[in-house]
Amino acid sequence: MAKETEKMEHCCAGCSGCNGLSEEEKGKRKQEESAAEGRDVSLLKRLLDDDNDDNITLFDNDGKEIEVEQVATVNHENEVYAVLHIVGDPEEEVLVFKIDQKDEESIAMVEDEKLANTILKIVMDEAKEEEGK
Repeated sequence: MAKETEKMEHCCAGCSGCNGLSEEEKGKRKQEESAAEGRDVSLLKRLLDDDNDDNITLFDNDGKEIEVEQVATVNHENEVYAVLHIVGDPEEEVLVFKIDQKDEESIAMVEDEKLANTILKIVMDEAKEEEGK
């Protein structure tokens, strides 16, 4: 039993499927498995995961797919907001969405320009702070 435990600590998935794979191959397999799992994770969990680098597919009111990348998430006045960029947008615009934490698959675009600008200012201030470190 001790050998099985030892094998699990050094294997990417804890299974016997990685026996004989190089560390690079194990890492690649782990990334592929994580990506596959990510498709089954709720929108809320993906948006709140700081390590999530995968693009997210949203649907507009007409059912049209929109691929976005996450710029930041912001906690502001007991609400959570996501700042998203539409992939391929030549104008590099960002959109601010309020995350509905009760419905893990629902976000709503922030229509209030003042609130959206407040969220964007928080993101910019945090970026400047990170840059200064």
